[in-house]
Amino acid sequence: MTALAHAHRRRAIRPAPRPGPRLRTLALACTLPALLAACASDPTFGERVLASGEETAALGERAIAGERAVDRGEALVSRGRDRIREGERLVSEGRALIEEGTREQAAVRRALEGRDI
Repeated sequence: MTALAHAHRRRAIRPAPRPGPRLRTLALACTLPALLAACASDPTFGERVLASGEETAALGERAIAGERAVDRGEALVSRGRDRIREGERLVSEGRALIEEGTREQAAVRRALEGRDI
């Protein structure tokens, strides 16, 4: 075995040295500003499209809720109008009964005129 192969073999067996606390602090000090700068930059096209899609989805949900409210409101208005028509029919029928009863009472009074009851 050559000396180069022997040295290479020794290096492969030995674990790599762990970085010291100074090197870790230096690495953190270098990467932290880069990470903060990345967060502070303008959103990317993809991020803007995603945000726009979320806003559009929220608007779509509000539009659907509005359509449902309109449908419920129109149904209530229709039901109310039906009830008004039914009420007007009942009022008309009641007035006709009052007139008929008033005429019957008048006829009875005329028939009983002069009688001592």
